[in-house]
Amino acid sequence: MNTVINTARLALLAALTLVAVALVGVSTARADTGIPYSPDAPRTGDTVAFDGSSACGTGVVVCRWDLDGDGFGNNADEPRSPRVAHVFGSPGPHVVRLLADGGPVLGTTAYEVTVSVADRPPVAAILAPAKAVIGRAVTFVSLARDPDDRLASESWDLDGDGVFDDARGPVVKRTFTRSGRKTVALRVVDASGAVDETRATVVLAPARPSPLSPFPVVRVRGELLGAGIRVQRLSVTAPRSATIDGRCRPSCGAALRRGGTGGTVRLRRFERYLAVGSVLELRVTAPRRIGKFASFRVVGGSRGYVRKDACLAPGRTRPVRCGR
Repeated sequence: MNTVINTARLALLAALTLVAVALVGVSTARADTGIPYSPDAPRTGDTVAFDGSSACGTGVVVCRWDLDGDGFGNNADEPRSPRVAHVFGSPGPHVVRLLADGGPVLGTTAYEVTVSVADRPPVAAILAPAKAVIGRAVTFVSLARDPDDRLASESWDLDGDGVFDDARGPVVKRTFTRSGRKTVALRVVDASGAVDETRATVVLAPARPSPLSPFPVVRVRGELLGAGIRVQRLSVTAPRSATIDGRCRPSCGAALRRGGTGGTVRLRRFERYLAVGSVLELRVTAPRRIGKFASFRVVGGSRGYVRKDACLAPGRTRPVRCGR
């Protein structure tokens, strides 16, 4: 009797063992969430590290990652190690999935996490000259860039009022009418609405005047006398736009003024005897141009006279050294 009972128990135990083995051999798929990653708040271009060590522990045959949202194993270069790193090129939510395959014993478990990737703001920059001339157009170029998005707008404040309403686009021009330091500003906005601003300063000055062209030439020919000289010929060659002013002191002829003649002009008024101590001065000028100054001081003796040549700044009568 006991033998029959023991035999029945053994048969039941064997049947239960077969059922258990059959159950263990069935692959089960379970879903889980949560994959540790760092940094906690990544931005585009950051390297994000994912740690699947706890999911890919003992008994797991292989771990497969989907880092770009196109499914598991679609890309041959997607890693299969427990720890991986990835760089997201665009802002927004990105879903990362991990599939831990434990084979027929442990089954397959899927993990996923949503990573919120922040936008990198644009970087505003201006290319502008350090110095510029009043009355001439100054060009400003935007060198703005965005590392992960497109620029939606580039707006300029060219009059310093703090409002970016003077011009739009990557290249703008502005003509200034007053000297001094002028500050311009650029505001750039990317497609995600991120904003950056920058400023540039330009020093404005009047245009440097140009000399009369052709530049005047003063010629004199004379005869040396014991107590002075006799001017035999005095002429000035100048452009038509020039005005010639001449005077002789202390009392060697009335002042002279001629304009608009052009070419070579002979100044007969000063073709006369000049005693020692006499000074003859000639000024050849034109509006907004560098003019010519020449003077002759009678010293007598073997030298006869001392000549001085210089330049005249626009609107000035005092001579200065040319090239200053």
